[in-house]
Amino acid sequence: MNKHKVIAIDGPGGSGKSTVAQMLASRLGFLYVNTGAMYRALTLKVLRKKVPVDDPDAIESLTHETDVTIKRKENGGTDVFLDGVNVTNRVREPDVANAVSPVSRIPAVRHWLVEKQRNASEVITLCVKAGISVQLFFRMPIINSFSRRLSRSGHEEGW
Repeated sequence: MNKHKVIAIDGPGGSGKSTVAQMLASRLGFLYVNTGAMYRALTLKVLRKKVPVDDPDAIESLTHETDVTIKRKENGGTDVFLDGVNVTNRVREPDVANAVSPVSRIPAVRHWLVEKQRNASEVITLCVKAGISVQLFFRMPIINSFSRRLSRSGHEEGW
């Protein structure tokens, strides 16, 4: 029996998943784990190593020499680390955002990150398993998603 409480939130990019997840985690006293940031961290390494995002074999190979972790901050938030370096802000930059989709679709990458998340559960009481307590799916019109991302990037004027 799963003693952990898990809330899975899914939906398209820009629909507000991270915002709602952070608010829920804070309100409920849960640890917020942004799995999207973990995919972005690997994507950052792919870009740094100049591995083509459409080369699944090379990217899978890269996972064997990559460490991605989530660490809790004192204020309840989390930071993402790539090979021991805090890349929380860097993984939000446009070059990473534009490349994360093809990397995240690679089955070996998905399997690798799910295993990382499961292993993390022993340390930070996170559980990524079939026994999800609550599952939410967000839908958002594309214009709302675009507006959110644009305002986050600081370029809302004149779009």
